[in-house]
Amino acid sequence: KELNPLIEYVPCSAHSLNLVGSCAADSCDDTLTYFSLLQTVYNFFSSSTNRWEILKSQLKNNPESKTVKTLSNTRWSSRDDACKSLNSSWNEIRNALISITNNLTEKATTINEARSILNKLDSLETAFMTVLWGCLLDRLNKASKQLQSVNIDVSVIVDIYDSLIEYTKSLRNPIIFNEYENKAKLLSVVKEYKKSRNRVRKSFHDETRNQEQELEGSDKFRVKTYTVILDCLTNELEDRRAAYFLFNSRFSFLGKLTEYSVDEIMEFAKNLQNVYKEDLEEDFPNECIHLQAHLKNKDKMSILQLCKWLKEYGFYEMYPNIDIAIRIFVCTPAANCSTERSFSCLKRIKTYLRSQINQERLNSMAILTIESSLLVSLPYEDIIKSFANKTARRQLLKLK
Repeated sequence: KELNPLIEYVPCSAHSLNLVGSCAADSCDDTLTYFSLLQTVYNFFSSSTNRWEILKSQLKNNPESKTVKTLSNTRWSSRDDACKSLNSSWNEIRNALISITNNLTEKATTINEARSILNKLDSLETAFMTVLWGCLLDRLNKASKQLQSVNIDVSVIVDIYDSLIEYTKSLRNPIIFNEYENKAKLLSVVKEYKKSRNRVRKSFHDETRNQEQELEGSDKFRVKTYTVILDCLTNELEDRRAAYFLFNSRFSFLGKLTEYSVDEIMEFAKNLQNVYKEDLEEDFPNECIHLQAHLKNKDKMSILQLCKWLKEYGFYEMYPNIDIAIRIFVCTPAANCSTERSFSCLKRIKTYLRSQINQERLNSMAILTIESSLLVSLPYEDIIKSFANKTARRQLLKLK
């Protein structure tokens, strides 16, 4: 800000969403226990080829089942795969654990470990967390993939965060809680929540003897676990959304010109002009009003679509200040995921085995790896034949 007062900090949207899920996972003990159990299940089966084969033999009985997955330490929303595998293969995993516990040839430590995992799976709380996080992670994972799109802008980020906030708030409805509970009871062998002994707090001489109301069963789980997770998700989403809201609020009217009155457009345009005094001329509000009339009979367009429309038909010369304002907005990076993928490709290519490779060939290999989807679609059979003809060693045979 000291060097350039117009600079704006816009955090990576996908990383922010990962932090939302990470904070929600630390919101209560039940969530920490659940994700620890997911990793324990994977570690137990993957650490032994014999156990893995037992699990695979059980999974063959259900074509919709999936193998257990490990938890990702980098992309938090990819834990959706681990949660889905447990949800779809619940009975098969239980049968594999039961088979191991009943196998007398197994080591005692293996049998005890399998029995411990089985006891944790055979609880209504674990089944409920599987159903709940299966729904939450599915939404977070798909939203995260959308946020990594190369065509995304800040306005779309705000819309996605708003939709996730409304979604998490809607889950507080008791009807949805009961629906999740019924699904959990279909999975779990145990149909009741664990009962714990209530702690009696010592009362002092100046306090009344009224007994505090204690929650039990479903109500206790809903208040102390279910609601805590949803509240933490909602609060984190609102905090992350605030980082994009101020910047987006300055430009958002450009994508909704037909929805506002002339007075409102004048006010929005003047506010934006005051921020970028050296870039936008005084005629900027009049251009916005003119563009509103121009777009009245057009379909609704986003700011990015409006930018393409101005370029396609050459209207950027008619609305030069609007074109500048739109380019300021769309050129603000919303995510750096594509850049990270490029660095990841370079890390895989430039290894110690290729330490002597020259710069030109390294650049060519990097481009081929980064644009692999385009490379696969190219017809290269003719190139292979041409290369083979040029490099083949031929010797003319003289026939008498």
